[in-house]
Amino acid sequence: MAGYVELHARSAFSFLRGASQPEDLAREAARLALPALALLDRDGVYGAARLYSSAREHGLRARVGAELTMDDGSIVPLLAATRTGYQNLCQLITEAKLHPRAPGPAPVGLDPGVDPADRKRPCFATWAELARFSDGLIAFTGDEAGPVRRAWRAAGPEATVVTALLHGLPLDQVRTVAEPLHGDGVSLGAGPLAHAGVVIRALCATPLHARRLLAQLRQGLYAAIDRPMPRLGMF
Repeated sequence: MAGYVELHARSAFSFLRGASQPEDLAREAARLALPALALLDRDGVYGAARLYSSAREHGLRARVGAELTMDDGSIVPLLAATRTGYQNLCQLITEAKLHPRAPGPAPVGLDPGVDPADRKRPCFATWAELARFSDGLIAFTGDEAGPVRRAWRAAGPEATVVTALLHGLPLDQVRTVAEPLHGDGVSLGAGPLAHAGVVIRALCATPLHARRLLAQLRQGLYAAIDRPMPRLGMF
């Protein structure tokens, strides 16, 4: 499996989400000849030390992160890319667990008259805290509980995802064209690809919004490179 790196592994420290001990994950990654492995458990770095110790024995590069629970219920996977990123990740987890929070809704089966905070304090980070401690962290889109999928489901059954892969255009130029189109039924972002390109991803409220976005992108990008727009083809 040369070239593949697992960046979102969970261990048994993520209750009901992972079953393997960190040492077992490192041993299996080494058996598969993976160059590195990242452990992202829920709301904590509980298995980091054990992963690093076992990874060293097997010649594996260990990386650490965490799945952070947000105040809107989203789960954001965060990977520490630097020492500062690890410090910020630990600070975020500390804020989530120790900073005073308003009581959440009563869990199913709990007497509504009992304050949930008396049973277990709500644990979450706010988006403002994530922005404040984002340096050195890489955020992934996550799975079904991630903010992207949650936003897609909330947009309704007609929601449409648009992905455009562009080559030969600088990122700054693409962003100049694309970012003004964000809003009015379109949630859009542009970023670099691993192999000399740019990707535009957008969540559109309806197929009509998606068609309009593609037409505006096509027109704007051809104008940016000062070339006539062909009659056929998307780009």
